[in-house]
Amino acid sequence: MPDPIQAEEVNIQITWEADARTELAIRRQAALMGFDTPADYLVQTIAKALASNDGDILITQDGRLVHKHHAHDSVGMPRDSQKTSATQDVEATVRIVTPFEIILGGNCPSAWIRASGTRTTEIVRKLSPNETVDATKEPTEWSEIPASRGRWTDLQVGDRVVVRLFSASEGQPAPPG
Repeated sequence: MPDPIQAEEVNIQITWEADARTELAIRRQAALMGFDTPADYLVQTIAKALASNDGDILITQDGRLVHKHHAHDSVGMPRDSQKTSATQDVEATVRIVTPFEIILGGNCPSAWIRASGTRTTEIVRKLSPNETVDATKEPTEWSEIPASRGRWTDLQVGDRVVVRLFSASEGQPAPPG
């Protein structure tokens, strides 16, 4: 059992930015919960996540607190260097856009789709209308690809992008299901 963080041990100082809709939601939640400022609410949320035993909450090498689905550092490498990792860039098309996530569709390496362990994605860039990405030489299957919206606020349904697929697997890929 981890040593719990005591209130007097918490010393978190944050700066934050968000799009207008997210900022409004954070301000509203902070006020509803009786916090003096949104930063106070965010600090409490971070401290609670750090003190929890939630195995899905990780601190990345560059210091970000993330759900393990988004556990790659600022240069896109999987957080856990103890695992073997591989990357592959593929072409994908934006299918769904939400405030926090983009769902892409594209032909992904079958090994990535079936990999056990953490699989993460990062949108690398938007493709120009006549540009294509060289197809992978390994077997592929069409798949939906979740990606963090992050700085890609201008993407719309139908846009084509290069998405980097990361896998950090422990052992062999999962058998076809």
